[in-house]
Amino acid sequence: MEGVKSLGVGIGLGIQGLFTSPYNGAKKEGLSGGVKGMARGIFGLVAHPVGGTITLVTKTAQGLKETPMTIFKGMENRQLKKRRKLELKMKNYLK
Repeated sequence: MEGVKSLGVGIGLGIQGLFTSPYNGAKKEGLSGGVKGMARGIFGLVAHPVGGTITLVTKTAQGLKETPMTIFKGMENRQLKKRRKLELKMKNYLK
């Protein structure tokens, strides 16, 4: 879920920057700052979602890599619980 969230945040930041960058640039430097801000906003509109997509792919791959070990540990824990139950039954039976 972290990767999906990152993608959503990237898209949101890209859209937000498209509006805020020209405004902030114009506020600081006038017309030339507004033009620079527009360029920054357009660049951010592409760069932020790309960064979010990279994070999404990375987190998905990380999850896929860790899934077999998580399953194995779960199976191992179930076997230990069964063994402990059996040992307890044997202990009670031998009393």
